Amino acid sequence: MSTLSMFEVSFTNLSYEYFALPASYPIQPYNDQELQPATYNQIKDQAGYITILLPLSGNLGVSLPDTLEISTDDKDVVYHLNLILNHEESLDENGRLAMISLSVDFPEDVSTEGKWQVMVSAPADAGGEFRMFSNKRGKVMMDSNIMPA
Repeated sequence: MSTLSMFEVSFTNLSYEYFALPASYPIQPYNDQELQPATYNQIKDQAGYITILLPLSGNLGVSLPDTLEISTDDKDVVYHLNLILNHEESLDENGRLAMISLSVDFPEDVSTEGKWQVMVSAPADAGGEFRMFSNKRGKVMMDSNIMPA
């Protein structure tokens, strides 16, 4: 029987920035659960870095968590990042690209060979929670130098 343990780790850096998208850039509505995220992950010693590019439609914005949750059992380590979408009246309706960057120092007893799991909670008026992506850390899903054109 495997033993599951959960704990939280504070970020050493956490930030986001919005970029305007070209008017013709195709963004699926968030209620279709097809947000087209891309990630770049890197590990150096016990430090982990992840950048998430997330195209958002309408006046959707993103709220960032205070900590990274880590779960471990006998065979897996999973790093859980929970993002919350919200409607921000100060944002225009044209959509935007959210670039989210974070870093964390993993405790010495935590494997740096785990899996990233990013969950996105839809705005309250949409209800529900959906998974954007789950991938092994270190896998590049999009070249970090590519921006939508």
